[in-house]
Amino acid sequence: MNPLRKLLPAALIALGLYLAGAWLSKEFMRSADDVALIWLSAGVGFAIAIIAGRWGLVVVALSALLVHLLIAPVQPLFLLYSVAANTLGAAAAMLAFRLMGGSALSRLTVRTGFVILIGGIALAGTSAAVGTLGLVHVTMVPASNWPSVFMAWALGNLFGVIALTATLLLISTALRRRLGLQDAATVPEPRRHPAEYLAWVLSSLGVLGLVMLAGAASGSQALGLAGLPMAMLLWSAIRFPALLTFIATTVMALVVTMLTGLGIAGFRIPSGAIESAVLVAFLCISMVVPQVLAGAIHENRVAALRLLRRALRDPLTGLPNRAAFDEDLRRTLANPAGRPLLVAYLDLDQFKIINDALSHAAGDALLRELAGLMRALLPADAELYRLGGDEFAVLQPCVQDAEASSLLDSLCERVADFRFAWEAGLISTQVSIGYALSERPAADYGELLAQVDAACFTAKELGGNRVQHAAPGEQAVRERTSAMHWVLRINEALEHDRFELFCQEITPLDGEQDGRHLEILLRKREASTGALLPPAEFSAAAERFGLSARLDTWVVDRTLSWLEDHPQAAASVRLCSINLSTASLVDASFARFLRQRLARSSFPLTRLCFEITETGAVRDLARAVEFISGLRALGCRFALDDFGTGFCSFSYLPKLDVDLLKIDGSFVRDAGTSPLALAIVQAIVRIAQVTGRKTVAEWVETPALVERMRELGVEYVQGYAFSRPQPIAEFFAVGRE
Repeated sequence: MNPLRKLLPAALIALGLYLAGAWLSKEFMRSADDVALIWLSAGVGFAIAIIAGRWGLVVVALSALLVHLLIAPVQPLFLLYSVAANTLGAAAAMLAFRLMGGSALSRLTVRTGFVILIGGIALAGTSAAVGTLGLVHVTMVPASNWPSVFMAWALGNLFGVIALTATLLLISTALRRRLGLQDAATVPEPRRHPAEYLAWVLSSLGVLGLVMLAGAASGSQALGLAGLPMAMLLWSAIRFPALLTFIATTVMALVVTMLTGLGIAGFRIPSGAIESAVLVAFLCISMVVPQVLAGAIHENRVAALRLLRRALRDPLTGLPNRAAFDEDLRRTLANPAGRPLLVAYLDLDQFKIINDALSHAAGDALLRELAGLMRALLPADAELYRLGGDEFAVLQPCVQDAEASSLLDSLCERVADFRFAWEAGLISTQVSIGYALSERPAADYGELLAQVDAACFTAKELGGNRVQHAAPGEQAVRERTSAMHWVLRINEALEHDRFELFCQEITPLDGEQDGRHLEILLRKREASTGALLPPAEFSAAAERFGLSARLDTWVVDRTLSWLEDHPQAAASVRLCSINLSTASLVDASFARFLRQRLARSSFPLTRLCFEITETGAVRDLARAVEFISGLRALGCRFALDDFGTGFCSFSYLPKLDVDLLKIDGSFVRDAGTSPLALAIVQAIVRIAQVTGRKTVAEWVETPALVERMRELGVEYVQGYAFSRPQPIAEFFAVGRE
């Protein structure tokens, strides 16, 4: 379509508004040679120039020409001055508006309002200068009257700008949004109860009626009441949408102007230039105040909403953030008419490697792309959130288990297939997903999230790139949840000192021993029942969630402190064995603590033996060798615990400088009945003899096993056949007896 044909309807509307404003303004002229009290067409022309630019100036020039041809005939020579005055005034206003950084009022601010006011002053001054020159030139007014004529012309134009320009721009923006020609408003306007709107309309009519009654009784009293409409406009500015306030301001100003300017309802028509100027200035101020207030309130609303959105939106991806997720989930769960709700956590696999290897910029770019991909894959009624880092969440109402599983499986596959170009290569990742279905509106918020979180971590621990349902029958999820609860219990026990040291004797089978050989064991005292729990109850959870090093730190420090505080008991110790977890072998902070603690201990380090498991040592052999070498240099000794459970090759054994091999109790226990177990024990004893190490048999619980171990050449035994674990104080008290 031809651009001119597209602009024609808008141009006709603008032309009609301009002519209507001129027709109404003409009613305020007392004679053909008089200057109108107000010139509404000036406000229309300014709005046209802002919206249409140079084409708008053409419309203004044509409109001004038609005004004098159809509504207000003038001398031919003054016709040129009048068209020039209106056109140049609109051009000056448009130039000032643009120089001040104004826009087409797509966003209402106080600054925009003042920019319009400055443009209006430029329009008024330019138009008044050209118009006054024309009036004097064609002798329509005496040259001596040019100051009053200039002031009347300028104030009339300024009134038109204040009354109409901002209002027309706001109406234009609202219409363009309604027609889909402009983006929707980013700030929702306040919604009030219809009763308040009705009360405002009735009150406004009552105020205008009161002004008219007062005018009929006494013109001076009526003039005093002319300011009452401003109170109604202030009410509108504070409570209602800005557009309503601007329209109401225009209507009120025109009504009051008609009453005072035309002498309706007892008002006296201004008799001279000074009175006219005072009246128009008063009306301009009456309009500016509510408009500025409405603009300020709207601007504050925009700022508040921006802060709210910043609090509820992730700035990187534009998705709702964790705060929005929590709010939406709580609101949904609290809904008494609740429906089945899908709650899913999505955690990207190995995302840290991308950040570390390629930079955080690459990671951020990948997150943005994945956010767009996942959002596009989800149905319209589902919401995607970014919880932080590489974690996302999904909420979807009214979904069944089969639908949820299919949707999340598809999401998992598409993320795995996604490739993102970065610099010279392609980036890819995978996602682990855990989900649950809330079947009842009263589902516990914390419990539901704990289940989903456990399912997500279970999916990650099972290798990633999978979907895990937090269903009641899922053993892996139950184990994960149980382990997570143990984390809280372990931390609470450490904080409140609810762990206790126990000791168990390690007995030599040759009967010769200079001092006591013992192993330090850990027990947890339950706060509620007082029961003692062995390490088997909580050690797996501690290892899984990185608490093993904290427990080892507690055991080493408490053991050394107790021996240092009881020198007589310490003197009876030949060798004190302390278990260390696999995590402690590779934990730099634990190694630093251990060296510092040993350095300040008065207990002889040659009587300390640290037990490490075979599987833990082999898992990171180089670190284990380094750890053992460093502590052996201080005089400490080492035992390889649970020996025989994890080896498939003995190639690592020469590299581990240990003193003792502790044969795993499962082989020792079955050695009397299982030929295979017996053969394994025999092999371990032979290996120890060849490599110059001593052996300790665990779980020796019967005299028959004691004799069997003696026959096989085992040097030490540990088990119920000789002693049971005892609290450390009782253990040494029995020894003294």
